[in-house]
Amino acid sequence: MFYLKKMTTKKSYNLRLFENDIESIKATALQKGLSYQSLISSIIHQVATRQIKI
Repeated sequence: MFYLKKMTTKKSYNLRLFENDIESIKATALQKGLSYQSLISSIIHQVATRQIKI
């Protein structure tokens, strides 16, 4: 039987990203009133749930 985890369950991962990309993401997050971690998490979630396509 398949059980779904709650959406509130989170796991930590480490990513290696270009420093310039992080600075751009931080600037975008600041404009939107978010932390850069929240912005990255939101984008990954939207891709994973096919709300945005890449």
